[in-house]
Amino acid sequence: MPSDDIGEDRREKNSEKTGGYKRPPKQTQFKPGQSGNPKGRPAGAKNQRTIVEKVAKELHWVEVSDGRKQYSTLELVLASLRNLALQGNVKASRRYHHYFDQYTPNDPPSGGGYVLVPEKLTIEEWLKEAARLRVSQQARIREFEERYDL
Repeated sequence: MPSDDIGEDRREKNSEKTGGYKRPPKQTQFKPGQSGNPKGRPAGAKNQRTIVEKVAKELHWVEVSDGRKQYSTLELVLASLRNLALQGNVKASRRYHHYFDQYTPNDPPSGGGYVLVPEKLTIEEWLKEAARLRVSQQARIREFEERYDL
């Protein structure tokens, strides 16, 4: 049977040029030490979240009844949303309540109970209470055994 070395050589040369499944051609592959986006994002460039946070935190002086006061952009926007909602603007009301629900602490679930904290006992009082509970538990066990003839 003839050797298939010639076919393998052809396949290797062909795959180097054209590539294949998950094998890009050699000439288009990244060289060692080269990243996928050589220019990349410039150093110091800000993303949208950083820009929004910066604008929201900017302080502005506002004239109020007792002088001037500083408010952040976010506070001013929320105050104007609230005022529009109070004037009957439905969209502003929905948006204001959305922010209010999302960023204010949740009330505890209804039907909550009380947290019972035991009183502080001395060691002697604690031992006496433990003995009393042990005696009452043993009495319940005896009652159960008598009831069911165990």
